Amino acid sequence: MSKLLASMSSIDELLERIPDTQQRLYDLNQYLVTSEQMLTNLMAEFVEGISPITVSHDAEGSLEFGAFLHWLNHSNQDLITSTNQDPAAAITYQALMHFAPTSIISPAHLSQFISLQHVSKDGTLWAFEKYAQLDGGWLTAGVNYAINLLDPESIYHPYPTPDQAYKHDIGTGNESLSLAIIGDWGTGAYGNDFGGQGPAIAVMNAVRALKPDYAVHLGDVYYSGSDERLPQHEEQNFLVDQWNTGLTAGGTNFTINSNHEMYGAAQGLIGVALAPTTPFAHQNKTPYFALNFGQWVIIGLDSAYFDPSTLYMDGALGNSTNTQQQEFVQSLGDLSQKKVLVMTHHNPMSFDGKTISSNKKAGIGLWDGMTELLGKQPDAWYWGHLHLGVAYNENSILGATGTTCRCVGHGAIPYGNAYGMDTNNVDYYAHTPLKDGSKQVQNSFAMLTLNVDGTLSETFYEVTEVGGYTKAWESPKELVSA
Repeated sequence: MSKLLASMSSIDELLERIPDTQQRLYDLNQYLVTSEQMLTNLMAEFVEGISPITVSHDAEGSLEFGAFLHWLNHSNQDLITSTNQDPAAAITYQALMHFAPTSIISPAHLSQFISLQHVSKDGTLWAFEKYAQLDGGWLTAGVNYAINLLDPESIYHPYPTPDQAYKHDIGTGNESLSLAIIGDWGTGAYGNDFGGQGPAIAVMNAVRALKPDYAVHLGDVYYSGSDERLPQHEEQNFLVDQWNTGLTAGGTNFTINSNHEMYGAAQGLIGVALAPTTPFAHQNKTPYFALNFGQWVIIGLDSAYFDPSTLYMDGALGNSTNTQQQEFVQSLGDLSQKKVLVMTHHNPMSFDGKTISSNKKAGIGLWDGMTELLGKQPDAWYWGHLHLGVAYNENSILGATGTTCRCVGHGAIPYGNAYGMDTNNVDYYAHTPLKDGSKQVQNSFAMLTLNVDGTLSETFYEVTEVGGYTKAWESPKELVSA
């Protein structure tokens, strides 16, 4: 919670105590305008009576937040009542209503668009259902982000230092070990699909049945990975309480930071998920770690905390004054002769594998940031953030460099067939329908086998509508050369 904002009762008081309130919200508001313009243009392709809008080439926005201004102006009463129960959220909501532009999307046009059950080329599922793209609950993520802008001191600090971080030799004496990778999983149980338990529970049941040696969550607990912020206790309820991989020994379960957990000011992630009594306690309240196994160094990094992009959407690993992760990687020694597998929440390239991701505000994209951090390019990189399961090949822009690239962001969020996928760039992408006639597809996770000699093989599993799981794709045995 922000004690500063909770102590304010009116916009006048807010402006008196934080006189640059409008300026702090300016970039967010511009981002939301561009995002809504992008959504308007998408709707114009399918709904009569909507005129396309010219979007500035330099303007930054995201379809993910394309409906935010609409939500802000058409919030349901339950959400407003809930927000008013938290004084900090209430004053921030008022500030957004006061300064944010009015939505240009009409409810009638939006309803027409939703009736089409549209799926975008990147797999985005445009529906009102829980956690789908137009679920009004996403409004709380934006409100919490605005709280961070108005009161940065409410974000968890100080950031954990390199000497706190977990680094350990694992699998001593073994020729191989298995690692489950699960991304964007923190929804808790919802809906009636997947045997009536919801995708997150179905995925976890499958992981437990496969008995991995280690398991990693690539981040995202929804809507905001919260502790005391609204909706309260998401990190406890949707990650800690539901995480049951069957692994009980210390040092076998891991989690890293994400944009959604930053909306909760990282208080839920660091203060709750990484607390001493959870499966992630050995991380010592540090959202980055390293594991050594034979020729492999497995490194999980925080791409969210120091990300200056709007809504933490682009990813960054630090900056000139925040070098904690750089110092941590340096403490691992010479990596030049090692096989390095890195995991982040954010993606270093576009969903279709055609372009390298940028971060204008950071001044350096995630790919360049990672190679600079490691002093080499990673041999393998697994990320989430995009709600897709993808095995990219050497035709993708980063696969061509020799890095094995994977997106594993489809652990629990509803999504559809990413028909815009460049299938020349991928060996596999998850697009099996959840059931006959459904535009929603099966959620999934990846299981890796790491060999002591530096080779790697993997399997993507998909969970079926009835709650079972199937092997969807299996890689060549020696995915990374020894």
